[in-house]
Amino acid sequence: MRSYRQSIVSNEPENVYICERMKPKASQQGNCKSTSGEPPMEKDTCPFCQNRELLFASNQHAFAIPDRRPVSSGHSLIVSYSHVATIFDLPLVEYAACFELVREVKELLSKDKNTESFNVVVNCGPNANQTVDHAHIHLVPRYRGVPLPSATDAWSSIR
Repeated sequence: MRSYRQSIVSNEPENVYICERMKPKASQQGNCKSTSGEPPMEKDTCPFCQNRELLFASNQHAFAIPDRRPVSSGHSLIVSYSHVATIFDLPLVEYAACFELVREVKELLSKDKNTESFNVVVNCGPNANQTVDHAHIHLVPRYRGVPLPSATDAWSSIR
């Protein structure tokens, strides 16, 4: 049985379907391998594993949620169902599925937010300011005349 989710930026339903086959497989659950040298993040404390009620789009290997600390309106995260630290730890098919979902979410946001400009950002490892050890991609809509906060401001607010 298929169902739809509400758009994250309006109350209008989108044709984004979620079905049982899109749920993560048991083999995709566990602990993230830490990139920071600290103990690995446990699945039960991972904010992405605990925040799936906000899911608004998905495919077999990834799901999209709004960023809890957006740097622009519509800032979204594409998150792997596999509980690994970075996108480089993903099998190639899952890596590709994450970027396929980036394209789908970009189309949704283009319509909802009336923009064609986006930043696609991936932070891998502590020196790249990755703050959650779970593979994810930021999709940040951009708007004419609206600058993003400086990197220093953006990252200091989430540490």
